[in-house]
Amino acid sequence: MDRPQIAHVAKAMGAHGHDRARLYFLIPSGTAAGWNLRYADVLGDGPQAVFVGVPPVSRREGPGVHWCVPPQRDQYLTDSVFLYEALRAATLAELGVQPGDER
Repeated sequence: MDRPQIAHVAKAMGAHGHDRARLYFLIPSGTAAGWNLRYADVLGDGPQAVFVGVPPVSRREGPGVHWCVPPQRDQYLTDSVFLYEALRAATLAELGVQPGDER
C-alpha cells in the first residue's frame, strides 16, 4: 500500500510500527497462516521464526522501529480479516484489477 492508502485504513487498525520501508501490524497469532499476498510477509513462530524489535510505546519517530499507532488497551491487535482485505484491495488496485474482475 502507498502512504495515502495506509493513512486511510490506519485509523481502523490496531497497533502498528514502521521501520524504513516496512510496516508491522500486530494480529492474532496464526490468523495469517494462509495468506499469499504480493507485498505482505507474515512473520511468526515456527521453523522460520522472525523477531522484530519492539520499541517503547513512547517512540513515535525514527530512525529505527517506531510506532505509527502505539499499542493501547482499546487498540492493540489489528483485525486480521480487515487487514487482509485492505492489503488485497490495495494489491488489486495496483495491478489495475477492478472489483469483480478477479479471476
